[in-house]
Amino acid sequence: MSPRPGIYLITPEKINLDLFVKQLEEALSTNCITYVQLRLKNCTDEVLLESASALLRVTKNFEIPLIINDRPDIVKQVGGDGVHLGQNDSSVKKARNLLGKNSIIGVTCHDSISLACEAVNSGADYIAFGAFFESISKKIEYFADISILDWWKKISKIPCVAIGGININNFQNLYLHGATDIAVISSVWKHPKGPAFAINQYSKKISLLNKF
Repeated sequence: MSPRPGIYLITPEKINLDLFVKQLEEALSTNCITYVQLRLKNCTDEVLLESASALLRVTKNFEIPLIINDRPDIVKQVGGDGVHLGQNDSSVKKARNLLGKNSIIGVTCHDSISLACEAVNSGADYIAFGAFFESISKKIEYFADISILDWWKKISKIPCVAIGGININNFQNLYLHGATDIAVISSVWKHPKGPAFAINQYSKKISLLNKF
């Protein structure tokens, strides 16, 4: 993950591929994105493969890793950069065996230091805590207190991503308490002035944090 505060950009659950590719190019042209995660729900493997291949052409052009949610097999097929696993998905060990040592593997750990330690001990490259706020992108089952970021910073150097309901008005404390990156979805893709404008707004505030 990024050594300084960065933006971990997650796709909407459904996309119009032709339109979305153009929006993604605009978003990545801001040079503020550290990772892109393809997170599509309720679609066929054919659609997922087509989408992953199209997005990968864009992310490679910008030299930004493409992480695919839940599906290490799709990562393997399209040559993606890594996979993000939930607690009910494939194990880190199985994903690593399939994808190899150079692939990026992240794990959702909700509000649990124990799950985070287990993920790291299994070989995860980063972990994700959250949700920290109410979200319109998904139903929230676990809420994390910001103090978990402080704890993680004290006990581990493995990067952590903060996720869940993050927007331009509430993200700064997440960085200040130890998040390596923030995961954003709706606040970018649903911004009335477009994703590039939204990301640039984040960038301005992140630049101030980088001075400390």
